[in-house]
Amino acid sequence: MKHKSIFIVVGVVLAAVVVFGADAPSVATFEDSRDGKTYKKVKIGNQTWMAENLNYDIPKDKKDGCYENNDDNCDKYGRLYNFGQAKKVCPAGWRLPTAEDWDALIKNAGGPSTAGEKLQSAEFGFLALPGGRAMPNFVDGGNKGYWWSITEVDNVTTMGLTVTSGSSEAGGTGLFQMQRCSVRCIQK
Repeated sequence: MKHKSIFIVVGVVLAAVVVFGADAPSVATFEDSRDGKTYKKVKIGNQTWMAENLNYDIPKDKKDGCYENNDDNCDKYGRLYNFGQAKKVCPAGWRLPTAEDWDALIKNAGGPSTAGEKLQSAEFGFLALPGGRAMPNFVDGGNKGYWWSITEVDNVTTMGLTVTSGSSEAGGTGLFQMQRCSVRCIQK
């Protein structure tokens, strides 16, 4: 039985190398010291990303919130933040990604035509769940995910990432700074 277990473990490792290449994502956890929540993090290429959306409830700020104001959606998708909040909400040692960071992630996930599928898969470690957005009405929950970057286009638009549920594609998009979207932080 011991030999059978060893073969199974070796088989799983070899499968990961075949699917993801020699640089298979490495998943770990960290604790947000502000509220004690534990988050998964994943190393993809030379970047370390949060492997789930941020769910930090900003004290005394009622502009962040859950999709459709339902706490269960915060548990599943994280909170939605406007751009002003997004710029300041990442935990210590983390920051909001640049558009170039998103581009590197997409490249490491196989490019724009295939990255969407990988970024949504648990095996890749990033798990881009479609948390929707609020503009001010809630739209696209369960269908599309929108994530902020720090890269501003002008005083009303910022670059971000969008992924559609079930789609193989992922790419950059312009996001109006007044809407609320998900936050995925990258380690400094």
